Amino acid sequence: MKNIIVFLIFCTSVYSQKSGIAHYSIQLPEYKDKNGQEDNMLNEAKKIAENRILVLEFNDIQSHFYLKNHMKNEDGSELASGVASILSGTENYYDTTKQSSVNKQVDGVLLQDSNAIKSWKITTETKMIDNYLCYKAEYIKKYKSYTGEKSKLITAWFAPSLPFPFGPNSYNGLPGLVVELIESGKKEKKYFLRNIELKDQRIEIRFPKGKIITEEDYLKNSNYVPR
Repeated sequence: MKNIIVFLIFCTSVYSQKSGIAHYSIQLPEYKDKNGQEDNMLNEAKKIAENRILVLEFNDIQSHFYLKNHMKNEDGSELASGVASILSGTENYYDTTKQSSVNKQVDGVLLQDSNAIKSWKITTETKMIDNYLCYKAEYIKKYKSYTGEKSKLITAWFAPSLPFPFGPNSYNGLPGLVVELIESGKKEKKYFLRNIELKDQRIEIRFPKGKIITEEDYLKNSNYVPR
């Protein structure tokens, strides 16, 4: 483990570019209703979501994860399109210096991320994803729902050769960009990096203005259940 830490420090110290734009895609499961039959609406939303592009913009200390503007003429109903936006993940703003993470919901409400600082467990397991040597890290996410507190395993594969502590869907805080991420559970999600463009010129991340509330307060006045 000591050798891993030394290697990660070395990677972060030799990189000169401070900003970038990463594009991700998402892979979702087949959805079924309570009777075990195919859920046509959710699977329509799944198809839409998997054809969209998710964007992660970042500089040396901040990041912004969001859904790229989708085509108005994409196939699917308006309802399925809206559900696809929810399935794709939450728009997120992250600041490493302030250790602050803010999620912007589909209805525009700003939520303070209660899991801004994540207790990642970095393992010695590695694999090559495209041309990147990636390390495996795990994290148990605890979250609230209408039925009480729940948890799920998050598995991230990050690349120390891309020394930016950011990832999709608010999964930040690792010593390298997240190249692949899996949210485990009955409705498993997988995010994977499509491409990345590094820039010498700094990208400015503009955090949204407005009142920021807790997830608990939001659940009291909303029908939306965080995933």
